[in-house]
Amino acid sequence: MTTTAKTILADALECSVDDILDTSARGMHPKWDSLAHVRLMLILESEYNFVINNDNFETVNTVSDIQSAIEEQTNG
Repeated sequence: MTTTAKTILADALECSVDDILDTSARGMHPKWDSLAHVRLMLILESEYNFVINNDNFETVNTVSDIQSAIEEQTNG
């Protein structure tokens, strides 16, 4: 997994990148609560022009989902 998704998630969770695993997921990581999820979405919005809506707010729940969101916005 790319370090970009892990770095963004670590920033949102206010923790070390070393604390983020490829399998880290919302509700499974102790710091990934609702406030951290809002921070994550705002980071994606500001860094990648990610449009926040109800669907993606509820479906971006893993490191892999974060990476996919980044790739969709950067075409690859």
